[in-house]
Amino acid sequence: GVGTWTLAVATGLAVLVIWIFPEQFELYRRYCIFGEGGTRAIAESDRWLIAIRLFGSALVIPAAEELFFRRWLVRWAGFLPMVVLFAVEHDRYLVGAVAGALYGLVFLKKGTFAAIIAHAVTNLGLGIYVLLSGQWQFW
Repeated sequence: GVGTWTLAVATGLAVLVIWIFPEQFELYRRYCIFGEGGTRAIAESDRWLIAIRLFGSALVIPAAEELFFRRWLVRWAGFLPMVVLFAVEHDRYLVGAVAGALYGLVFLKKGTFAAIIAHAVTNLGLGIYVLLSGQWQFW
């Protein structure tokens, strides 16, 4: 229903802000990011490759990760191990943990579909942000 969509979209947008905002702080950049993230090579790619990347990021990855991390891992190992594994799987582990927890709460409250929508909103928003801002480290 409307409440499910509202929660999913609001969570997705909240995670988007949480994902981008800390990058302005040197302490965060120094201690809370494992790798360099995406590369400028993506920007120099063919438009079709960028479109495919955006499509995959917004639709394929959210479905795959939510089915694995929330639907399967939460039920098999529990909430906290899922949050930890989701954090470690992302190069921005601190915001990855927050994102994993928020998507997990959406999953527990509204189910897998709502968690997929929340994750898709975040990834689509992040992809659009990257394309508009040139902040390729997020991709």
